[in-house]
Amino acid sequence: MPPTPEGRSTPPRLADIAARAGVSKSLTSLALRGENGVSEDARRRVLDAARSLGRHVTPHALRMLGGTEMIGVLVTDLRNPFHVEVVLGIENEADRSSVHVVNGARDIERMRGQLREFDTLGVAGVVIVSSWLPGEDVARAGSRRPVVVIGSTVNHTPGTDTVRGDMRVGIRETVEHLVASGHRRIGFVAESERSSSRVRHAAFLEQTSRFLNDTATGALHIDDLAADPAHLARLTRDRGVTAYIAANDVTAIALMGVAERAGLRVPEDLAVAGYDNTTSSRLVRPALTTVDQPWERMGERAFQMIRERTLGRSADREEVVTPHLVPRGSTAPVSRS
Repeated sequence: MPPTPEGRSTPPRLADIAARAGVSKSLTSLALRGENGVSEDARRRVLDAARSLGRHVTPHALRMLGGTEMIGVLVTDLRNPFHVEVVLGIENEADRSSVHVVNGARDIERMRGQLREFDTLGVAGVVIVSSWLPGEDVARAGSRRPVVVIGSTVNHTPGTDTVRGDMRVGIRETVEHLVASGHRRIGFVAESERSSSRVRHAAFLEQTSRFLNDTATGALHIDDLAADPAHLARLTRDRGVTAYIAANDVTAIALMGVAERAGLRVPEDLAVAGYDNTTSSRLVRPALTTVDQPWERMGERAFQMIRERTLGRSADREEVVTPHLVPRGSTAPVSRS
């Protein structure tokens, strides 16, 4: 970062700001985080001291410290329970700030328009819960205000922050669970050609190669299977496929419906596993084996990263959270009958 007014090349320490403002370090920390319990006079002295020592405090930060800032959240599709649950995590952490959520409806042009709408609204920061937007669109948004991208497969865009799940861990635990249950031919079902499905399929191929001589099929598309449920039955009968890992819970639950139409029982004839551990995964019968991502923590962390940016952090940050498998009734050992 450039030198500060006093020649510093690194951000000032909390103790330096506290000494300049004439208040304690704890009160300084509260003021910079925008917490309650700080008088307006003390808050102003802390902000003035921070700026005089070279800590950048933006107008957005000042409004956030007053508790009136707006955060924009762009999701791929509000019909996906995972996206809804991430938004809830953001709202939990946002506290006194307002959260403006827009639904991309799986339409890139619509998403681009919504990013422009955030410019009009003057939001303090943007959280993007999507892998659909090209990097140049994300970078453009990040040049105007703090941007955090949430997902399990996102690629980092310079000038922004990311919070992602370690997808390889989630897929590995799922494959290990199925192999331990006796499954030797495992397939993968995608919901789209987008990056999230492609990257999870790549992880699936990487992990299955560690345990199996070959995979059952290439990536299948849920829409194709829904249009021809008999194909799923043929794969079980002729190719010996006994289990599938789906790109997410929505796809896994749709696959369970296709299996029923094909005359296959889950899990007796076909084991099905999902990804995301959404509320829906616990409501279907049999309950869905799936990979749990700490969605609430991811949403909370995204908001914290926006706050850090508005308070002067300039270095990009990436946080990787570790998911874990939640075995339920949709997977079972291979029948030996």
